[in-house]
Amino acid sequence: MEEYRDLYLTADVLVDTLDRPGLQDTRAGIALQAYIPDSYRVMRQLIDWSKERTARGGSALTIRLVKGANLEMERVEASIGGHPQAPYPTKRQTDANYKRMLRELVEAAGSGSVRVGVASHNLFDVALALIWSRQFGLTDQMQIEMLEGMANHQRRAITARETPMLLYAPACRREAFLNAIGYLIRRLDENTGPQNFLRHAYRLKPDSPEFDQLADDFRESLELSASVDDAPRRNQDRREPPRQPPAAAHWTEFVNEPDTDWALPHNADWAARLLQQWSQRCQEAAIAVPLLVGETETAGDTRLVEDPSRPGVVVCRYQNAALDPVRQAVSIARRAL
Repeated sequence: MEEYRDLYLTADVLVDTLDRPGLQDTRAGIALQAYIPDSYRVMRQLIDWSKERTARGGSALTIRLVKGANLEMERVEASIGGHPQAPYPTKRQTDANYKRMLRELVEAAGSGSVRVGVASHNLFDVALALIWSRQFGLTDQMQIEMLEGMANHQRRAITARETPMLLYAPACRREAFLNAIGYLIRRLDENTGPQNFLRHAYRLKPDSPEFDQLADDFRESLELSASVDDAPRRNQDRREPPRQPPAAAHWTEFVNEPDTDWALPHNADWAARLLQQWSQRCQEAAIAVPLLVGETETAGDTRLVEDPSRPGVVVCRYQNAALDPVRQAVSIARRAL
């Protein structure tokens, strides 16, 4: 799961696919991004589903927990559509949600319901995962996941403890090398952030100001993990009556109506219900649009509109105006002006 717009769709497709006959023993997993509040609720639903699956003798689902690395893209995508950004506004909230999700995943792994992939280069979070895994007696139900070349000294230190490790190495074909450059720039931007652990990792020493600041951030996010909000930040609901925004005092203050947010499942349900209602309003029951000049209904040439998705099915009949009614309408408008 890389983008917010695919979160619910990805989880639904995963579950629907693995519920097919003959796939109960298939090993599969999903990545969830902690910087998106919605991920917590999706995770709990997937844990419950995996618990039922394992109770029937099936394979446990693997949930790979990451913090998220597409913040700038999410900001741009949201601003274009007129939506709030989906991720948390602060890194501390993201870190808190990561720890809350990690705790529940480790507990579920302890009961055999899921397998956990702890994807992080932050040694404080990795250490916390190892401590919790010992408390719940995890062996092969949890693994640490890192990127090749990002912090190899950390990887060597962790694998020396005989901790299960999954190492990722991104690759692409020569003709797609531009994508590799984009990926590299994204990682450089991420790893130079003032609150990012890897920015300080190469010179980090205990009792240094950087270490103390990172430790304080860790403790504060751990305390916040019990109360950090898990409500989605994007909450548009097309099922509700439309609300007219206040008139702008000046045209420079005008704000467009936001696009319909198709990342939210209830908006897709709203559209599906509309399609179902209108699919019946066709042929003899097709809507008729009258020709009005002022307040007087006028006859015109009847035209038909067919449904592009159902050739030959009439969905509308309207009256096409001749030249004289158009002139009358223009005269009425001029007098009204």
